[in-house]
Amino acid sequence: MNWQKSSFSDQTAGNCVEMATDSSEALIRESDAPQTILRAGRPAIGAFFAGIKSNGLEDPA
Repeated sequence: MNWQKSSFSDQTAGNCVEMATDSSEALIRESDAPQTILRAGRPAIGAFFAGIKSNGLEDPA
Protein backbone atom coordinates (compact mmCIF):
# COMPACT_ATOMS: atom_id res chain seq x y z
CA MET A 1 0.00 0.00 0.00
CA ASN A 2 1.37 3.42 -0.96
CA TRP A 3 0.53 5.91 1.82
CA GLN A 4 0.73 9.65 1.09
CA LYS A 5 1.11 12.33 3.76
CA SER A 6 -1.05 15.42 3.75
CA SER A 7 0.82 18.59 2.82
CA PHE A 8 -0.94 20.25 5.79
CA SER A 9 0.45 17.75 8.32
CA ASP A 10 3.16 18.71 10.78
CA GLN A 11 6.15 17.09 9.10
CA THR A 12 8.61 17.82 11.93
CA ALA A 13 6.67 16.46 14.91
CA GLY A 14 5.44 13.35 13.12
CA ASN A 15 1.77 14.31 13.39
CA CYS A 16 0.67 13.31 9.93
CA VAL A 17 -2.56 12.31 8.29
CA GLU A 18 -1.90 9.72 5.60
CA MET A 19 -4.13 8.46 2.80
CA ALA A 20 -3.98 5.55 0.39
CA THR A 21 -6.39 4.25 -2.23
CA ASP A 22 -7.11 1.01 -3.98
CA SER A 23 -9.62 0.19 -6.71
CA SER A 24 -12.69 0.60 -4.48
CA GLU A 25 -11.70 2.28 -1.20
CA ALA A 26 -9.92 5.25 0.28
CA LEU A 27 -8.00 4.60 3.50
CA ILE A 28 -7.03 7.27 6.03
CA ARG A 29 -4.84 6.90 9.11
CA GLU A 30 -2.91 8.96 11.64
CA SER A 31 0.83 8.33 11.37
CA ASP A 32 1.27 7.91 15.12
CA ALA A 33 -1.45 5.19 15.17
CA PRO A 34 -0.99 3.41 11.83
CA GLN A 35 -2.85 0.31 12.95
CA THR A 36 -6.13 2.28 13.07
CA ILE A 37 -7.43 2.81 9.55
CA LEU A 38 -10.61 4.53 8.40
CA ARG A 39 -11.94 2.83 5.26
CA ALA A 40 -14.58 4.38 3.03
CA GLY A 41 -15.84 3.83 -0.48
CA ARG A 42 -14.56 6.30 -3.05
CA PRO A 43 -17.95 8.05 -3.49
CA ALA A 44 -18.29 8.53 0.29
CA ILE A 45 -14.79 9.92 0.75
CA GLY A 46 -15.28 12.17 -2.28
CA ALA A 47 -18.43 13.60 -0.69
CA PHE A 48 -16.57 14.04 2.61
CA PHE A 49 -13.77 16.04 0.97
CA ALA A 50 -16.28 18.09 -1.06
CA GLY A 51 -18.00 18.99 2.21
CA ILE A 52 -14.71 20.09 3.74
CA LYS A 53 -13.85 22.23 0.73
CA SER A 54 -17.24 23.95 0.78
CA ASN A 55 -17.16 24.50 4.57
CA GLY A 56 -20.17 22.21 4.81
CA LEU A 57 -18.72 20.54 7.88
CA GLU A 58 -18.47 23.59 10.12
CA ASP A 59 -19.80 23.34 13.65
CA PRO A 60 -23.30 24.85 13.55
CA ALA A 61 -23.02 26.14 17.14
